[in-house]
Amino acid sequence: MPYITQAERKNINPELKKFLMFMGHMTPGQFVYIMYEMGLWQASNGGVDNLPANWTKCNEVMGNFDCVAKEFYRRIVGPYENIAIEKNGDCQPPRAVKKPYIRTGDTFINERIDPFDTPREGDL
Repeated sequence: MPYITQAERKNINPELKKFLMFMGHMTPGQFVYIMYEMGLWQASNGGVDNLPANWTKCNEVMGNFDCVAKEFYRRIVGPYENIAIEKNGDCQPPRAVKKPYIRTGDTFINERIDPFDTPREGDL
């Protein structure tokens, strides 16, 4: 994560690696349980009563989980899928992508990236 300084990583990594070595390969259930407990800890300001501090903290934790999923996809899953596409071929060829409809007065203008893609019934 580029937003964590090298000094912060140096402090976090040894303890994190100890924990990961202790856990070994986790089942999906174990992984989800650990993530849930981490979210609860963060939302409850360090485990005070195990109750969320407030909606803002809950929302912050949900946003963090969302960012983790997106970062994992961007850095790990996306490149993995690109390698699989190169190895096995794509499922289907890319399709022409429509540009958004633009309203001008009483009409709609729809320019398409593929000039041979004719409008279909229901496009407008």
